Amino acid sequence: ATTSTASPLTTTPATNSPFPVKGLFRNDYGQLGDGTFTLRDPSTYMTGVTPTSSPLPVSVVCGAYHSLVLYADGSVKSTGSHEYGQLGNGASGPGGQNLLAAVSIVGASVAAVAAGWEHSLFVMVDGTVRAAGLNSAGQLGDGGTATRSLPTEVPQLSTVVKAAGGRGHSLFLRANGTVAAVGSNSFCELGDGSTTQRLSPVAVQINSVADVAAGDSYSVFIMDNTTAYSVGRNTDGQLGQGSTTTLGCVGTPA
Repeated sequence: ATTSTASPLTTTPATNSPFPVKGLFRNDYGQLGDGTFTLRDPSTYMTGVTPTSSPLPVSVVCGAYHSLVLYADGSVKSTGSHEYGQLGNGASGPGGQNLLAAVSIVGASVAAVAAGWEHSLFVMVDGTVRAAGLNSAGQLGDGGTATRSLPTEVPQLSTVVKAAGGRGHSLFLRANGTVAAVGSNSFCELGDGSTTQRLSPVAVQINSVADVAAGDSYSVFIMDNTTAYSVGRNTDGQLGQGSTTTLGCVGTPA
């Protein structure tokens, strides 16, 4: 799962230089957005995403089987699997779409996007967050576990500047350097000192954070002083702590 934002600590739409977007390999759900469901190697351009596109594309993020493209005007398009509504355009059920289509966010601009395995997160310019897709572990943070095919506001969140989506959990970085987390927590991936699943955002026991990332049941935090902390599943040493054991349910230096 990946995440992208205009800047680590800003809530204005991205204004990076324009770029074409290419994808390669697996494309069985149309996640490459090239108008086909054909595996690609070498890479192929996403249809309609070029240096002359208007509005300009400024960032792209990928989930397990879907992709999101953020544009300079604060709009977002998506492509790929819509099985759990993760495209945010009202579509759900088996199958996917192979061309970019608008995410249904009306009357607001998006500053940053993140993709979990099968859910999507949208950080708005006003610092609130909307979410769509699979919600079986509460990863959308709306207090329930119902799948959402349209972006739904995440309560209790404000001044958010970046989000990160893992397999079944989500992280939200605030402008003051604190982090909220929600969703699955079997491996302590929320970093709240427990293994309790959370359906609404809770505080991560860490401060002075500059950036966040989420993987398959683990989380990584880059601090203001550029050190890194990590928490969660560590069966393959993914926490970078010199072992393959879980060292606790709060962030530990990587």
